Order: sequence, then C-alpha cells, then structure tokens
Amino acid sequence: FFEALATSVARLGPGSSIFMDGADLRYHSLVYGWAGQLTLSMGAEPFVVLVRLLPIVALIAACALAPAWAAHLSRSPWAPALGSLLVVVGGFVGATYGSVLNFDSPSQSMSVVWLLTLSIVVTLILDRTDSLGRLGLVLSAITVAALSFALTGGKVSSAAIAIAGVVV
Repeated sequence: FFEALATSVARLGPGSSIFMDGADLRYHSLVYGWAGQLTLSMGAEPFVVLVRLLPIVALIAACALAPAWAAHLSRSPWAPALGSLLVVVGGFVGATYGSVLNFDSPSQSMSVVWLLTLSIVVTLILDRTDSLGRLGLVLSAITVAALSFALTGGKVSSAAIAIAGVVV
C-alpha cells in the first residue's frame, strides 16, 4: 500500500490517486511524495527508498536532533544521550507499536523528525524573542510556518502535538 501510495503521489501529485478513479486521496502526501519521487529519480527498485533509505534517514535525523534539543534544555551531561535513547527505543502514551520511531509507518518516522525540528526552532525562538528584531521575528514565523506545513503534510495527527507544545 505505502509503495503504491508513494508512486501515486510522485506520478500524479498529492490530489489524484491510483486507488480511486476520479477521487482524491490526501494521505500523508509529503512523506510518500518524497519517497516516490526519490525512487523515480534514482531509478531505484520498489521498496528500496521506503523500507531502507527512509528509516535510516529518520533514525539518523532523530538521533541527531533529540540530543541537541536535550542539551539545549538541560545542563545535565547525560541528558543528550538519554534524549536520543528515548526517541529510538522509548515508547509514548497511546503508541500502537510502543515506539516513537515506528518503522512500520514511514509517515510516523518522518513526522518525528519534523516535530523534533519544529520543537527545537520554537524553543530557540522563545529563548531569543527579545533579541530577534523585526526581521528575525518574520524569518522565525516563516520557518515555523514551513515546518508546520511539512509536519501537517507528513502526518496530520502530529499537528495536534505541535499545537499543544506551542500553546503550553
């Protein structure tokens, strides 16, 4: 299903679908569009990007972002390692599969990366709001909007987590 979805988004765009004639299927289009377009561009065999490359990219990105954010938030020397470990092997409340990086769901894995990135950016903006200036605030707003679009286009349910994090 996911490979067909990736190919469909890459060839037909985010609206049309090979699953339903004349109807739209808007289902995590950014993640599957990236995987499908990369598969087509590289001439890769089916499933190579979706089940080999995408999980590695998500794992490396999450293992880099989580400790960076933990180091920014805590002065404890073990916080970065713990942050990385918890993202990779730690479960979260309501997890179907018990892990944050769910390799059975490409959209979940990439959304973790975008959510971590958005969280870091919002934290940095809130820490430096007084010194940003007008241009800095405009650029910050554009960055947050772009990351919010990526997050929502990757997995719309992740938007609720981002909104809750920003509001709190």
